[in-house]
Amino acid sequence: MATSVLVTVTAILPQTLFLLYASLGLVGAKTSLRRVIVPGLILTAVVAVTRSIALLFGWHIVIFLFSYVGIVRAFRLASILGGLAGASLSFILVVLGDVLLLAPFLAILGLNYDEAVKSVWLHVTIGWLESVFLILAALLVKWKSLVLLPIAARHVMNHRRRESL
Repeated sequence: MATSVLVTVTAILPQTLFLLYASLGLVGAKTSLRRVIVPGLILTAVVAVTRSIALLFGWHIVIFLFSYVGIVRAFRLASILGGLAGASLSFILVVLGDVLLLAPFLAILGLNYDEAVKSVWLHVTIGWLESVFLILAALLVKWKSLVLLPIAARHVMNHRRRESL
């Protein structure tokens, strides 16, 4: 099923930006939202394209993982280990949204996932429900400097020290 431009812009892109910002912050590689815009756009394109190709169903998650780590490294946002930890945390936060919010929502509506994504606006709603825990994590990273796994903190400090020289 092809992902519409509306769904990509109003659901996948914001989710990807929150995903990068929150997960990097949670592993100690806190960055500004401005620094994740370009990597977020690239990752959004990867997600939209891989979800649209039926043969890649299931494999889109593996492709996302490698893309996330590669993009994080290419833009020097975290180390490989920090990227792997960030990608893992992002999956956990999205799955929490799926299990705790999306599944009950679809049950109340009496729909399964395949039926729900046929409607563009329900698909957008699904994207935002999946993102609730990413948004909460992003707010905690921003306002409370929450770090769950300080894996990438040393890499970021070394990188900032080199930039200041």
